Amino acid sequence: MDAVVKTYLFEPYILKEYKSRWYVIGMETGSGKLKTFSLDRVESVTETGVKFKMSVKFDSAKYFEHSLGITVTDDAPEKIELEFSSEMAPYVLTQNLHPTQKILRSDNESLLISLDLIVTFEVINTILSFGENVKVLKPEHLKEKVKRTLSECLNSYD
Repeated sequence: MDAVVKTYLFEPYILKEYKSRWYVIGMETGSGKLKTFSLDRVESVTETGVKFKMSVKFDSAKYFEHSLGITVTDDAPEKIELEFSSEMAPYVLTQNLHPTQKILRSDNESLLISLDLIVTFEVINTILSFGENVKVLKPEHLKEKVKRTLSECLNSYD
């Protein structure tokens, strides 16, 4: 598949690493939209000589506050509740999935946590990575999406 090469006039704000890949986040000049580009897909960079001043409105901590990974959308963050098996509980307790993680219940049977996140493919992929050791309780649309994905996965083995 041939990639389409596009040219952007871009004001870089920050570099961010996610899963061993580096990204640059900044403002596309003209549109005023924040854009994210994976550095390994950038074909070339040309300095324009035009000076820019980083927007005082951009706060990277605030921008990624409800993001798991690199994707940020205009969607509102949602309260996600996940129940983990007792086998997985120690891992989740000692290595938070996200700074918004709160423990709702922890006992010998399971661990129940909540997260305040924008639901993105990175959230779904993270949930799926725990396999049978996690169950989505809320929100219902995320629970259904994970169920559909698992069902489609099983069907691909027929």
